[in-house]
Amino acid sequence: LPGFDGDVASRNDFAPNRRKMHEAVFLFLYFLLALPLGARCNVRDDYFATASMGTKTKYANRMVPQPAYAFVNVSSNQSCVAKEFKSKRRCENVTFVYFIGRHGSRFPTKRVMKSLLSAGLDLQIHENDAGLLTHVGIAELHELGRRFRARYADTHAFPSELIYHPLQYDFRSSQVTRALQSAYAFAAGLFENSTGADQRPPAIAIQSENKFADRLLRFHKICEGYQEKVKQNKTLRENGVLGSLKKKVAKEVVSILENRHSSFLQYLPVKADTFTAEASVEKQFEAIRLLWEACKFEVILMKNKPFSETRFCSIFFEDREFTSLLEYMDDAEAYWLKGPGFSLNSNMSCHLTEEIIRLASEANKDSPIRGAFRFAHAETLIPLITKLKIFNDDSHIFTASASMDSEVVKKRSWKMSSLSPMASNIILEFHTCTAPNFPDPHLYVRLLLNEKPYSLCEEPDPETLCPASALTQLLSPVPCDWDKLCAP
Repeated sequence: LPGFDGDVASRNDFAPNRRKMHEAVFLFLYFLLALPLGARCNVRDDYFATASMGTKTKYANRMVPQPAYAFVNVSSNQSCVAKEFKSKRRCENVTFVYFIGRHGSRFPTKRVMKSLLSAGLDLQIHENDAGLLTHVGIAELHELGRRFRARYADTHAFPSELIYHPLQYDFRSSQVTRALQSAYAFAAGLFENSTGADQRPPAIAIQSENKFADRLLRFHKICEGYQEKVKQNKTLRENGVLGSLKKKVAKEVVSILENRHSSFLQYLPVKADTFTAEASVEKQFEAIRLLWEACKFEVILMKNKPFSETRFCSIFFEDREFTSLLEYMDDAEAYWLKGPGFSLNSNMSCHLTEEIIRLASEANKDSPIRGAFRFAHAETLIPLITKLKIFNDDSHIFTASASMDSEVVKKRSWKMSSLSPMASNIILEFHTCTAPNFPDPHLYVRLLLNEKPYSLCEEPDPETLCPASALTQLLSPVPCDWDKLCAP
């Protein structure tokens, strides 16, 4: 290179270029550091639509990964201090972790594929792939397992020389293929560098209950009372609180659509007659939501393709208000059909909540268990999220009386894209704490939803450990009487 031999004149020739390079680096770092810290986990503006797809939102599209984001390694010699007892109560290592995760990004089910095809919306998916994990879904769970391992490395529950044993690390999944795939992908990431005496990867035992009798992970399918009173309740959907709201949202969405009527028709060649003067608003709204569903799966399936080239999504990327209304309707349905809208929605998860409390108590005594890993569905996690009360929205924001352009609605915390996207997960990490004035160990807990900490007690700092009794009060206020709860 010129100047490398020590020629001062030659080196000076490069000085302006070096200054420009240094200025560019400085401006880049200045811009990077000037970003608010909260932006590290917030939705990126250029991904607004893809991060607003309710339970079909890809995990990576909702949480922007950053090296500094909350994947904290708790080392074996680091004390974990409950904030309100800094001087009195020291927490030892993580002794037990309960993990429950939703399956990763998947192909549409056969039922959805049939509905889309009937409207001329062909995603070009082979029917044999229906409902299975996509390559993205497999990667989501594998990377989640790797991050989990990094977070708890060198703790009592997950020592540095991590060796799998089925009595210490208990894996269970619903008897649905995508959930079983997710369990395997997560385990492969968690035990990626673990080998047995014969230097082979561990053979992970993944247990599952008959899907027609699974009260632990698939309770929403077998609770007859829920199916009759909530899920299949036509009055609720058509004329009740959910039906009334749907009619209001439909009018708003269709009125926005009127300005782009001609551009929309090209996406629904079979349903073109839907958008005539005689067609009902409800019929047009259902067609729009069907296209929205096709768009969600197109985003899940796309591989390094610009969003401008999608076949079914362009209309949703043009107008944030339009997309926000569709997301709002998705969230409202989740609120009434899966979440806090009806107490039965969360109470039927009582076998799951009882298991969490039981295993945590056993791990605090003489049980060999160190980690329990459960893999299921959005309908499994949403009732548990409801029980944990990590949102503060009032039910009125999901009624026809709500103003959809109000700040309360826009800033609601009940958003499925944040709470239950693909590969969403809940982690409950338990710590055994001691103090001079308590002769016996006491159990403390920290909650993480989608790898972000939330407080389970009145302490506002989400990193604070809370007494396990606070979790018990949230999860099991009354005994589990399944037969009574699920009576039709």
